[in-house]
Amino acid sequence: MNIKYIDDIKQVTSDQLQGFFIGWKLPLTPERHHKLLQGSTHFIVAVAEEKAIGFITALSDGVNSSFIPLLEVLPAFQKQGVGSGMLAEIETYLTENGVKNIFLHTSRSIPAYDFYLKNGYSSVDDNIYFMKLL
Repeated sequence: MNIKYIDDIKQVTSDQLQGFFIGWKLPLTPERHHKLLQGSTHFIVAVAEEKAIGFITALSDGVNSSFIPLLEVLPAFQKQGVGSGMLAEIETYLTENGVKNIFLHTSRSIPAYDFYLKNGYSSVDDNIYFMKLL
């Protein structure tokens, strides 16, 4: 599978952003998803065969810290390195722009917990916030 990692909003259309926010009580429409990407400090969209298969967003102060509020990979593409690839891409961008810490939040009861541990993040406290020093 040939995956492109895109971080230019002009190269991402709402039509490509179908099928995300699975299990959300109020899932975002593709149009609102596109707007969410625009409002992020930085984002990466993983694209295969012109279809978005995953995305990650980051919010940052541009000096020291960043927060990753969202990372999602479509179910058919999970456990194939897509999430780790997007995480590596966004970490590179943030590091090159002076960020030293990345924070995020997840729960021990979902697969994302082990995913973040595997990618070098560590639990910071009982609230299961993760941080990775870059």
